[in-house]
Amino acid sequence: MAACSQCHGDGSINLATSSKLDKQGYALKGTKSQVCSQCHAEKNLPRTWDRMHSHVAKTAGGNAGIDCFFCHDFKRPERGLCSPCEPCASSYVDTTPFPHECQ
Repeated sequence: MAACSQCHGDGSINLATSSKLDKQGYALKGTKSQVCSQCHAEKNLPRTWDRMHSHVAKTAGGNAGIDCFFCHDFKRPERGLCSPCEPCASSYVDTTPFPHECQ
């Protein structure tokens, strides 16, 4: 995915049929099975750094504005993600292959 808009629509909402995500401005361009399965088809796929961080790699230098903190420091509790430098991050990811400095 190079941009959010490839999967998510223009934000227009049909209140009669929309989900909670639709109401928040994240309406999908197709059915959940069509859109989500492009990346999330198999739950047993290996959770490699490359696979989990492809959004950042594909948008680097682009206009999408997706960086590490889009997921890891995004203030939305439903994501349940740690910031890379929080102690809990090591419970979920191996930070050794990708050295970085936290600010």
